[in-house]
Amino acid sequence: ADPHKGGEFGYVVLSQRDAAKDVASKHIASFAPGDIVSATVLKFIKASPNDKDMSVLVNIGNGVTGLIYRTEVSGYPRRKANDILKVGEEIEVEVTRVQPELQRISLSMKALGKKRTLSALEPGFVVEADIVNTTNYGYFVHIGGGVEGLLHVSDLANDQGKRESFQIGDRTQVVILSLGENGARISLGRRQIVAAAKK
Repeated sequence: ADPHKGGEFGYVVLSQRDAAKDVASKHIASFAPGDIVSATVLKFIKASPNDKDMSVLVNIGNGVTGLIYRTEVSGYPRRKANDILKVGEEIEVEVTRVQPELQRISLSMKALGKKRTLSALEPGFVVEADIVNTTNYGYFVHIGGGVEGLLHVSDLANDQGKRESFQIGDRTQVVILSLGENGARISLGRRQIVAAAKK
């Protein structure tokens, strides 16, 4: 702005782009990690040259575009973003990182799915589970929404002295024995289900 140039009213340079950036930065700053927001799928991109799977750009309003990185799209079984989402689709996501100064906001579908699954679980609940990994001390199983727990060998069912066994990809029922804070440690059982069924 220069009041001495441009005739009677002076000289003013305006920028719509800078105004839009300012609105976007303020909108981003209004969010915090853990917030749940509605978003519209804009397009699928490779977030880095070495990525094989696509990440997702979404619009969360006021000209703000957020990124759902490819590993934050879904839990187990992992599915590609462009297989489960469509351009223009409305989804809910959780805010994971906010950087107003860089006009960046990171979002996650997986984190939201995990949070909702955990909020619906309690010790004693029997749920369907998929075997995702085997160890010498038991099995890691997926119980929905990206949530995994441990089925320890001591909590497997026995049939005439023979402990049951599973392969990766098998599906079975498990009972929730204990839940750690934020799902950090989830203990699961099978023998408790079998024992209850025999009563």
